[in-house]
Amino acid sequence: MTRPRCANPPALSSASVALLVLAAAVVAGAACADTLPTTPQGWLERMSQSLRSRSFEGTFVYLHSGHLETMRIFHEAEPDGGERERVVALNGPARQVIRDDQEVTCILPDRHSVVVEKRRPRLPFPITVSIDPERLRAYYRFRMFGRHRVAGREAQAVAIDPRDRFRYGYHLYMDLTTGLPLESVVLDEGGRRVERILFTSLKLTNDIPPQELSPPPKAIHGFTFYRQENQEAPGVPASNPWTLGSLPAGFRQILFARRMLPGSRNPVEHLVLSDGLASVSVYIEKPAGGREFLRGASHMGAVHAYGRMLDGYQVTVVGEVPAATVRAVSDALQFNPGDR
Repeated sequence: MTRPRCANPPALSSASVALLVLAAAVVAGAACADTLPTTPQGWLERMSQSLRSRSFEGTFVYLHSGHLETMRIFHEAEPDGGERERVVALNGPARQVIRDDQEVTCILPDRHSVVVEKRRPRLPFPITVSIDPERLRAYYRFRMFGRHRVAGREAQAVAIDPRDRFRYGYHLYMDLTTGLPLESVVLDEGGRRVERILFTSLKLTNDIPPQELSPPPKAIHGFTFYRQENQEAPGVPASNPWTLGSLPAGFRQILFARRMLPGSRNPVEHLVLSDGLASVSVYIEKPAGGREFLRGASHMGAVHAYGRMLDGYQVTVVGEVPAATVRAVSDALQFNPGDR
């Protein structure tokens, strides 16, 4: 399952931080069992509505690249339609992600730092927002593939199958009674599992204690704070010197931002592309002395990255997409110095 992210170029933090934030949006559902959807799109919309309307707490495991991470999540849906959320890693570094409708805060104890940024709109993905089946039908097939038992509960399975090698496939298992996603699997172009998220416990509640939505003061004592002030614009602003040539079918730019990142002396430009389901981030910056940057391909679980130099700029492309996609986006990027 894909989730909202903190800004996370490889120079800032490891992919596991992004995966923490990504995992934070795997959530509960609400609907009566006697009004079950009859289409895959109906089940996806049911999950989306549940996220916006229900409070819950739970524990889930995240499996990728032979590693297992366990996380605790607290999610509060407020009466005015807002949301507050906290995710805590239970093994490895005690990283935390806290978000509300205004900001996302990443607590990185292994780096003794706290990164705060303005919350960006959620990127299109069926777990978090409504999708446009008509637009996606050219790139994905949607199908229901029976009832399964997951975490001791009966679940409806929905598959999202890619039509080409530039997209992953997804298997989602949703509780019949509540509509909540009990399990999510990401599949590569060969049909192999590259990521799996599975709730081991989940409790729907109307009362999340306030202390569960904030870190204890001692958890961040002595940490260095970084506040990222972004200059964001949807789509492609007129002053953007970066253009994109031929992209994988369906992908288009939906966001441009310019920001300062910890450890960077120069502003970092951030482009976001999406096909309406999957998303890709492009980070562009002038290299500063002494810093190491990604060259070539890298991956962790379902997340692939590709880095190269372009006209004196470091370009890093990251996304929960196949390796061919981040390479194609990197190759499509062009610099027009006259627009700088």
